[in-house]
Amino acid sequence: MRDGVDSPDTFAGIIFVQATGVVQLNGIGSAIFSSVGSSAEDAVGASANSGIVLIQAGSVEIDGRLGGAGITTSNFDQGGAGSILIESDTDVIVRGRGGIVESTTSSSIPIFSTSTDQEPGLILIEAQRVGILNGAAIRVDNDGTGEPGLISIE
Repeated sequence: MRDGVDSPDTFAGIIFVQATGVVQLNGIGSAIFSSVGSSAEDAVGASANSGIVLIQAGSVEIDGRLGGAGITTSNFDQGGAGSILIESDTDVIVRGRGGIVESTTSSSIPIFSTSTDQEPGLILIEAQRVGILNGAAIRVDNDGTGEPGLISIE
């Protein structure tokens, strides 16, 4: 819902990060995220899609060894999970158990959800090298009845 108007094409927005050097996320709370419906008050009747995260950089490093660090799009009620697009000139490295690139849908408050068939997430990564190290993850997830989503690494 945007400005009190329910619209199927409403979404959380676009996050665009452009850098000639390294985009680094290190340690607890280092995150880039777009989320819809994070609480009962927010989720009631929420039909918006999560946003798009677009990163264009020389390289991208996500280090979750010291705690959660990552890039996430999520939707906790109705609508789509959002998309993550990463274009790197060289490397995309995700390391450590707390390191994550994730697009997910989940009805965390099922009593308020009127649909479990949410649109899946999308992660597209274009780089010379991609490393997923030491328990890190790149994933899409759909807890509803819809498709799980798509990961494409080129």
